[in-house]
Amino acid sequence: RTYAIFRPNRSVRAAKNALRFAERSGVLRDVGNAYLAVGEARRHTGEFKKAVKAYENAIDRALALGNVDSLLWSALGKADAEMMAGDIRAATQSLGQLQPFFSDEGRRHPLEALHWQLSQLELRLLTSEATDIDVPALIEGYSKLGLSWPEQYIEQLLREGKNLPKPI
Repeated sequence: RTYAIFRPNRSVRAAKNALRFAERSGVLRDVGNAYLAVGEARRHTGEFKKAVKAYENAIDRALALGNVDSLLWSALGKADAEMMAGDIRAATQSLGQLQPFFSDEGRRHPLEALHWQLSQLELRLLTSEATDIDVPALIEGYSKLGLSWPEQYIEQLLREGKNLPKPI
């Protein structure tokens, strides 16, 4: 993800090379993770339809292998790409499918859960729906994990409303 943010065009090439290598190796987990990398790179270059397709390929492999981490990150990326492309209905559906992972404390993934809440907040702002998301608690959750960027991102979201600042 970091490479995709700072070197988007190079990250697409690198992710596609990783995918080719993984496919040649035949290791399905690596193929799924490479599709996730392609999705991230495509999302950060603004190629949202291609990103969604890559994320869907990653999700398929994650489900087949029971790779929950890859499933969560791929689904979150897919929802963000759908939001950025303006497909609010698809993003809402994608995020809704993740709810079981975050409502069961035994399977909860703290960073992924925070990103899921942040995505829910974005959806509410895009659709002008009221939100029950506790924004200070969301910011505090990120802070406890040592992450400060979400606070500025959330402040920008609240200021700009329907204009999403950038992919998360």
